[in-house]
Amino acid sequence: MSTDVPKTTYVIGHVDSFLAELQALIDWIAEDATSRSAKARVVFLGSVVGGIYTRAVVREVLQTLERFPGSILISDRKERNLLDFLEDNWTRQPVLCQAK
Repeated sequence: MSTDVPKTTYVIGHVDSFLAELQALIDWIAEDATSRSAKARVVFLGSVVGGIYTRAVVREVLQTLERFPGSILISDRKERNLLDFLEDNWTRQPVLCQAK
């Protein structure tokens, strides 16, 4: 008889600045996995960066990645641009927007 704990994967996409909703969803994931006697794994599908709560959302995502081993973030353009900027690898030319 196997003693492996079953795993359940939860996929979350387009978080942007929905901090309260993300926190509620993470709490629900923890409760659901517990009710299933399973280990949760969370897959974030990009769009984490954006909006007024970006810093808090990124912190919540990083804590979730630590809380549920095997969880991952599949970054998209916005996350890659932020990382490039922070790592001083910013190669894109700035775009100047002017009113007509």
